Amino acid sequence: MKKLFAYLITFLFFTGCVIQEQFVFDKDGSGEYSMAFNMDQLMGMGGDTDSTKQVVDTVITFASFLDEKKDSISQLSEEEQERLELLRPMTFTMNMNDSLQKFDMRMSYAFTSLEDIDNFSEAVKAANIKELSDMGFGGAQNDSTQGETGSDPTDDLFGTANSYKTKFSAKGFSRIITTEAREKLIKEKDSTSEGDAFADAIIMRQVYKFPYKIKSVDNPNAKIHADFKGVEVEANMMQLNNNPDIFNIKVVFER
Repeated sequence: MKKLFAYLITFLFFTGCVIQEQFVFDKDGSGEYSMAFNMDQLMGMGGDTDSTKQVVDTVITFASFLDEKKDSISQLSEEEQERLELLRPMTFTMNMNDSLQKFDMRMSYAFTSLEDIDNFSEAVKAANIKELSDMGFGGAQNDSTQGETGSDPTDDLFGTANSYKTKFSAKGFSRIITTEAREKLIKEKDSTSEGDAFADAIIMRQVYKFPYKIKSVDNPNAKIHADFKGVEVEANMMQLNNNPDIFNIKVVFER
């Protein structure tokens, strides 16, 4: 699966798409974190040469898969079992319709507290280990690729959740880029052309939905939802490279 995302990420960086991060909170601090990709532009580039129109509507709930394969999993080492268990809160959804030129993918991760979000990128990596392939879940890379040096585009992308310090309570919400992530963006800015059309075409959107009504938001680029229980910030990759703080946000709830 991670290899599939690597291929698609390569395409999106050359065609453009919308990458949406979303938090949906419950009052007890639990909720759902998700990362979604809208790649309709990829479908539009395919032309109309194929008379067979494909429709894909797939939902994979890893908890069900792990329960189904529990006997096989019990034969693995304790370390391997722990890695696979990271997948339990995750759901993968893919919707593709050639006729409508629609292509969406979504990785959702249920959390009981914000500390669980640290496991999201590790869970994505776990979805690519050999043991899953052996049990009939395709998509794992060959073991020879594990541990190789070099940049994997999925590591940075799915590690986005760890690039921000996130806080939530009945009083308010905040999400601020970490010092390490900020310094990395500043360092990489020099290698990015100011006129990079590809960076302009990749839209990053961060969406937050709360169980409380919003009183105020400090980010001037934020859009408050009509019900006052949600807010979102959007920017392209070039804007993010030029301003690492563009997604920083503090929200105060009504009391």
